[in-house]
Amino acid sequence: MNRKVIYTIAAVVGILTGLMMPATASASPAIIEVWPGQSIQNAVFAAAPGDTIIVHEGTYNETVHVHKPLTIKAAIGEDMPVVDGVTFAFHIHAGDVTVEGFEARSTWNHVIGIDPVTNVVISNNDVFGSAGHPAIVAFGSSNCVIIGNRVHDNYVGIGLFNADNNQVIGNKVLDSGYDGIWLVNADNNEVVGNNVSSTVECGIFIPGSNNNLIEGNTVTGSGLEGIQLNFGSSDNEVIGNEVFNSGPDGWGIVMRENSNGNKFIGNTVSGIGLAGIQVWESSDNAIRANEVSYSFTGIGLNGALDNVVEGNEIHDCKAGAIFVGKSSGNLVQENEIYDTGGGIILAKSEGNHILGNEVSQIKRDGIVLDGSSENLIEENELSDCGRGVFLTNANGNHVLQNNVHATFAGICLVESAKNVVAKNEVSDSSENGIALEVSSGNVVEENEVTASSHNGILLFEAHENEVLGNEVKESAFNGIAVQNGSTGNVVQKNEVSASDHNGIMLMNAHENHVLKNEVKESTYSGIIAEESTDNLIKGNEVKDSGEFDLFDTSAPPPLDNIWENNVYSTRNWQ
Repeated sequence: MNRKVIYTIAAVVGILTGLMMPATASASPAIIEVWPGQSIQNAVFAAAPGDTIIVHEGTYNETVHVHKPLTIKAAIGEDMPVVDGVTFAFHIHAGDVTVEGFEARSTWNHVIGIDPVTNVVISNNDVFGSAGHPAIVAFGSSNCVIIGNRVHDNYVGIGLFNADNNQVIGNKVLDSGYDGIWLVNADNNEVVGNNVSSTVECGIFIPGSNNNLIEGNTVTGSGLEGIQLNFGSSDNEVIGNEVFNSGPDGWGIVMRENSNGNKFIGNTVSGIGLAGIQVWESSDNAIRANEVSYSFTGIGLNGALDNVVEGNEIHDCKAGAIFVGKSSGNLVQENEIYDTGGGIILAKSEGNHILGNEVSQIKRDGIVLDGSSENLIEENELSDCGRGVFLTNANGNHVLQNNVHATFAGICLVESAKNVVAKNEVSDSSENGIALEVSSGNVVEENEVTASSHNGILLFEAHENEVLGNEVKESAFNGIAVQNGSTGNVVQKNEVSASDHNGIMLMNAHENHVLKNEVKESTYSGIIAEESTDNLIKGNEVKDSGEFDLFDTSAPPPLDNIWENNVYSTRNWQ
């Protein structure tokens, strides 16, 4: 074959190859302008995918349906164009759409609706007028961004339904007739930096939704709840939000009905009618490093299991700082509580751990267990309270290694049984350091009780308790007092010193054992039995008493009590 024929064949092949190659766009996306008197919808029909439609100021009475990827935005430097649709202002049926800079309104349905598409941006619009539906709504949409809009005077401001992986950022949602923002069965979304105010019911409502981030939002003036998780919403993070001024029957942040595994971290909640943060019938949630103030109750757990309440600052709450009702397995740890009506209250709750909290300046009691059992109260710092730790009708609890200072009464048990009160430091109580009243079967062991203004340790109508190995000093009245019909108690191996009245006093107390105690420097008697019978007082070392080391008002013999093997210098009988 000659050279010419080869060139000709090559030319033909080149032409055919060029014809078979896919065509490329010959022009850049177009810009289409719309002026008053024209139709935005007609511009959408005329546009090619990827075009930009610029809308000039004016009023456009139409619903704009967007079926192709487009950018539709307001002209720069002009007033917002108004799109007034009876059902929708904009209804987006395609992905890769942007709607920006409009005053959009609807008198009946949604204002801006997004179908199950992706990559839609709704930004910097003024959206209002939806009477019975969310104004901006995404149905089954993903990877959409709703940002910088002012959404006001609607039934609900913004709603995501079955919509995942979207962002709701920096919007102002105002004056909603029902709720501000909804996430309904919507997962993995980000609701960040929004300002939600003056909703009739809930600021941000999240039912049945998981793995969402709710961060840096400001929610004010909600009629009922600032932020609510409900109907099994789980594994969400609610971080760094500010929730202020819910109504008198309102809550700040609420979890309800099996909303489990959520994290509530670093939120500021104030001015709430009921509880600042409330958990109802939910488990495994973490409530950490929040500040709650000027509310009726700071943090509440009701029917809640295995939650962690840790490192929160709670102050100026009228009823109490932390309330745990009918709940179990919760950890309340290292919270700072001050200037509240009550401190930490457990009601009909069991198996909770109250650890390392600082509780001060409390009008009533620091830690209360009411009808609660098998709880551990450990290593808390309590000061300037009514009663530091108060147990009433509470059984089987452990009160260990707490520091109770400058309270009206240090640790008080009333009608409580089988509790252990051990290794606590109780000082400067205005009344008794440790008191067991109408209580039985408790162990009070190895506590240090100093400078009580009444008795160091008091047993009042108390039966079969053990008071073992305590150090009691500088009590303004008696070191240890067993009185008012108390029976069957064991007071053993305690060190009692510098009591302003008596070291150990039995008054109208019967069949108790006072064994191997060291009692010294009592102003009056070291050990005294007054109107008491059938007690065994044995093996005690008593010295340096102001009057008698041993004193029995039934003297002279025969005595009503048994005194054996005591070491003493003086007694009131021969």
